[in-house]
Amino acid sequence: GGGGASGTAGGGGDDGEAQALRAVAVSTVDAFQGAEREVVLVSTCRTQSLGFVAAPRRLNVMLTRARRHLLVVGSSSALLTDGRWAAILDAA
Repeated sequence: GGGGASGTAGGGGDDGEAQALRAVAVSTVDAFQGAEREVVLVSTCRTQSLGFVAAPRRLNVMLTRARRHLLVVGSSSALLTDGRWAAILDAA
C-alpha cells in the first residue's frame, strides 16, 4: 500500500514498507554530527548566497556521513562560487 512522509504505511499492511519508512531520518546537518547513514541526500537549497552551506565544519559533516551513497541537490552555478564546492563538483 502507499506510504507517506508520516512514517506509517497505509493500505495492505506492508510491514517492509513501514520498516523502511521508519529507517528514514530527516534532519539538519548539525543533527548528523557523529552519525552515519547508508544513503545521505543533501539539499543545499541556495541559488545565490551560500550561507551555512559553505561553512567548512558543516560541509565536512555533509560530505562524511554517507557510508555508501551521497546525493547533493542544488544549484551548480551557486555552489561553484565557493572554492571548496568547486573542487568537490570538479571531482564528482
